[in-house]
Amino acid sequence: MSAFASITIGIDPTIDVGPIELAWHGLTIALGLALGLWIARRRAPSDGVDPHDVTSPVVVLALAGVAGSKLLYLAEHDPGALLRPADWASSNGFSFYGAMIFAPVAVGILIRRRRLSPRILDTMAYAFPAGMAIGRFGDVINGEHFGPPTAGPGASGTRIPRR
Repeated sequence: MSAFASITIGIDPTIDVGPIELAWHGLTIALGLALGLWIARRRAPSDGVDPHDVTSPVVVLALAGVAGSKLLYLAEHDPGALLRPADWASSNGFSFYGAMIFAPVAVGILIRRRRLSPRILDTMAYAFPAGMAIGRFGDVINGEHFGPPTAGPGASGTRIPRR
């Protein structure tokens, strides 16, 4: 048995809508972004922020997150590809940490240049967990993010000793 067991989800990771093939992963990320934006815009007035000022930072967050994820993935797996931008789209893979590095920096630059209230960051932070949770459903459908089986307390078939 390999160190990592695979998980199987009985859902096809893609959806065919006529001639268009959509990935559940992309759809759930889009839904997560939409939910996060909706929550942030509803929360904004209580943070003293104009709800309309939240949209641009959320869009920048999404775009910088995708770009940062791709760039870090390439740096980790094929650094030479960073010099061949034409190959970037054909590379399968993203690194989550690239989004966590690039997106906040890009949003910070946007907020500073547009002289927006830094409270937008609080508003966005409030909405982030819900949006992220919805986006992660696509990972589950793809069968991603599983780990090695555990034999520790709480594992299936394992008894937790009483004291």
